[in-house]
Amino acid sequence: MTKYRHFKLRHQMHKGYENGLRTNSLRAFTLIELLVVISIISILIAILLPALRAAREQSKTLSCLSNMKQIGLCFTMYQTNFREFFPPPTINAPTTQNAGGKLYWIDLMKPYVNDHTPVANVDNYLWFNNASPNPTVFQCPSLRLEQCNRTAFSGMGYNNYGLSNGLWSDLHVRLLDIRRPTDLMVVADANELAPYQGASGINTGDKIDFRHSKSATNMLYADGHCKTIRDDVVKVGWSNFYRKYPYMEDWK
Repeated sequence: MTKYRHFKLRHQMHKGYENGLRTNSLRAFTLIELLVVISIISILIAILLPALRAAREQSKTLSCLSNMKQIGLCFTMYQTNFREFFPPPTINAPTTQNAGGKLYWIDLMKPYVNDHTPVANVDNYLWFNNASPNPTVFQCPSLRLEQCNRTAFSGMGYNNYGLSNGLWSDLHVRLLDIRRPTDLMVVADANELAPYQGASGINTGDKIDFRHSKSATNMLYADGHCKTIRDDVVKVGWSNFYRKYPYMEDWK
């Protein structure tokens, strides 16, 4: 009887030892499996991140294009009210508190984006970011925050090349006066090199900013259509040692 108990005890100990080995083996296998899963997830993330980033940038490009379209609608409503004339890049308005006693084209668009803030109470340089209830229409989603807060920088520029012979004046152009409205760029993404020009107008090709994915810019044309154009398909007007500058169509 004593030998039987001793044998049974040894058998139970051996069985427990085998169970322990089996349990440890299962735990080790589970850990390896977890590491494999983590590795696979890491590889998938590395593959998907560029695609997600590209999709996000494409979304910003489309949002900017939508803003351009809304600006085009503002132009259309302005033309309806003012006998087909395009808004001038600037007009003299000595009674306002804006810089230099002038109103700029974005000031003239205010009523069409449901902004009825009195012009005399708005600083033109900061209107785009602070004073307007709907400033994003004139701001590109691809702009960085520090660019949006910069004085007089909206991210979209008005083509005033040839509109007033290079001068800031009160000259006007009608849609009927333009021979090729489908080819004339009116508004485009403006860069940060000259914030004043970026907010008010584009009078040289270097002010166009190809800030979107694949070096593209959004443009609004005189006939109201908008499209995204890459820098390698834009006509080149002139170049220097550093870069090529887009060709600017004048108002004719």
